Amino acid sequence: MLPLWLLLLPLIFFGQPISFEVFAGNGEFALYSAGILSGTLYIIMKEIQPSKLLAKGKLDISDIRNRFKITFPNNTLLGTITIMLLVISAVIFMMMAFTNLLAEYLIGVSLNTYAFNNITFVIFVVALVLGFIIIGVDNSSMDRQLLLDMKSNQLEVLSDKFDELDEDD
Repeated sequence: MLPLWLLLLPLIFFGQPISFEVFAGNGEFALYSAGILSGTLYIIMKEIQPSKLLAKGKLDISDIRNRFKITFPNNTLLGTITIMLLVISAVIFMMMAFTNLLAEYLIGVSLNTYAFNNITFVIFVVALVLGFIIIGVDNSSMDRQLLLDMKSNQLEVLSDKFDELDEDD
């Protein structure tokens, strides 16, 4: 959102006309959507393996869910939707950038940028809402104690690696 604000403020300051075309004329919303969707895709598709913590004695083996990988709910469906939106964003940006490039060299090459600008804005809004929902679900569904145990385990592993390096010197 920072690029939008950094463009909006000088336009207001210098009294320039503000139109949707200024913000979306080159497919910027497609790029913003791709950035949001790529982070969302990582959250959806990541897997946490508590079994590594079981070996260290950090987790209670009686909890059955600690024996399997923890994945995001409906990660296949949500991952597919996210990838489809990501591909659509990339294709629209490519088409707009390619058409703008060709328009400089060839007369008569045009693209209905109004329609593509609106499509990219809709994809941006969908990506933003999807991203907020995914982050909210991810934050509320994770077991805080499991996360703390995982962080402490990572710190112990890192500390052990540093100790091994000191011993080698």
